[in-house]
Amino acid sequence: MKQALVAAALVLVAPLASCSTKPAFNREAEAAAPPTGTIPPRPAEEPRTAGSPPAVPPPTVTEAARAVARVFGSAVTVDARSGQGLVAADLNGDASQDLAVVVRPDPHRLAEINDDLANWIIQDPFAPPAGPGVGVPAPRPDRVRVEAGDSLLAVVPGYGAEGWREEASRHGFLLRNAAGVEMESLPLERLISAGPGRISSEDALQERIGTRRGFIYWTGAKFLWRDAGSPAPRLGR
Repeated sequence: MKQALVAAALVLVAPLASCSTKPAFNREAEAAAPPTGTIPPRPAEEPRTAGSPPAVPPPTVTEAARAVARVFGSAVTVDARSGQGLVAADLNGDASQDLAVVVRPDPHRLAEINDDLANWIIQDPFAPPAGPGVGVPAPRPDRVRVEAGDSLLAVVPGYGAEGWREEASRHGFLLRNAAGVEMESLPLERLISAGPGRISSEDALQERIGTRRGFIYWTGAKFLWRDAGSPAPRLGR
C-alpha cells in the first residue's frame, strides 16, 4: 500500500478506496465531493493511535528544499517568503507522513512544469469536481496549467516509515491557488463525518488564503478546498 501511494501519481485511473481501505493518491482528476465544512477549534494534541504515522521530527526548511528538489528538480523552489508554509501530515491515511510546502515555479521552466509526462500532477483545489446530471456523462476537466508568478502548494507523498523523507518518494502534486499562511494539520474526522462503516484516519491541511479560511483534503481522487463556517459535510467514498 505504501509503495502504491508513491507510484499512484503515474497511473491515469485508480479505484477509490473502500470503507476498509485508506484512499491512495491517484490520477483520477475528478470525483463527487461533499459540501463545505466547518473548522472547529484545534484541541490539545492527543496520543497517536495504532495505524497512525509514527512520531517524527517536524520538517525543516532545509529538509523540505531537499525533498522538493528530489521530486521536482529545479522546476520549483521552496518559497522562503511563505513563512509558515511548511507542514507534514498524513493526507491520505496510510500511516506515512506527506509534506506540504509552498513553492514558486521557475518562469523559464513552465513547459517542463506543465509537461503531461512530468513526475507530478497539477491540480486546482478550488475547481469543483465534475458533477454530471442524470444520464449526462461527466465532462473531462480542463488541464490545470501553472503560470509564471504563481505561488503553489507542493505535496510530496510519504513512503514507508520515513514518509516524505524517503529517497524512493519521487512523485508529487502541485496545487495551484492553494498556497496560504497559518498552515497546520488536523484530523479530517474533526471536519468531515466519515459516514456509516467508514473510518477516517487522514489529516487535512488548514490554512488561510488571503481573507479566506478553510482546509484542503484528499477526496480519494483529488485535493479539494472547503471554506470554514459551513455545515459539516460527510464523506461518501
